[in-house]
Amino acid sequence: MAEIGKTNNLQVVKFVEFGAYLDGGQDGEILLPGKYIPEDSKTGDFIDVFVYTDSSDRLIATTEIPFAEVGDIAPLQVSAVNDFGAFLNWGLVKDLLLPYSQQSRDLKQGDIVVVYIYLDNKSKRPVATCRWDSHADTSIDYLNAGDACDIVIAGRTKLGYKALVNKKHYGLIFHSDVFKPLSEGEQLKAYIKNIRPDGKLDLSLSPIGFMQKINGDEDLVLSKIKEAGGFLNCTDKTPAEEIYAIFGISKRAYKQAVGALYKKQLISIETGGLRAIAE
Repeated sequence: MAEIGKTNNLQVVKFVEFGAYLDGGQDGEILLPGKYIPEDSKTGDFIDVFVYTDSSDRLIATTEIPFAEVGDIAPLQVSAVNDFGAFLNWGLVKDLLLPYSQQSRDLKQGDIVVVYIYLDNKSKRPVATCRWDSHADTSIDYLNAGDACDIVIAGRTKLGYKALVNKKHYGLIFHSDVFKPLSEGEQLKAYIKNIRPDGKLDLSLSPIGFMQKINGDEDLVLSKIKEAGGFLNCTDKTPAEEIYAIFGISKRAYKQAVGALYKKQLISIETGGLRAIAE
């Protein structure tokens, strides 16, 4: 029996004018169109093929390799939108359906969306869903805090941005760790900040040691402002030597810390200096 939506190793039963028929076991013979038949193939050969359904719900095989298969989580681009939902380019002639009921936001042609691919029990067709979180792989024994990883931004939540980590894990970047605009489908390098007991990952866009230093500089600058009575006469025009004398850090580190404190609404930047915002 062939697995729909996955790569199968099937045997050639016979050749016909328009292709070859492969042994699909209980599913019967499956057509491999002529343009996909490898050169020098003969009856009895086994061929690696991807099996899916055509527009008439018949099983069909191809030697084309899709970007993802049933059971995978992947970022895919919207190629069209109609009354049935969004259609995603997954590397095959026939696009993958993402029904409206499985979407988490309004989509338009060209958007990138992270989806989980599954086999619909009723239609027996591969379809996509934006509800991929529960399908993420929680086997993260090979990962450690501080490790670099590849991520795809997968949407925004109240806490921050969801991310697909290394093509299979669930990650979250908290709003407090985001220092630039992010968009769904964006591919980035990130760093593991914390590994949760449930196998989910907290992420940082900067190396962990760097973030620890920035956070330390923030605490330093804020404490100096408070020591000065809540207002400190220091601006971005203050000479680097004077900044070092006050804080013991470089002007660049000072500006990074001030920017982070301002974004967190812990200070206000005034014409003559910095003011701590009362908590």
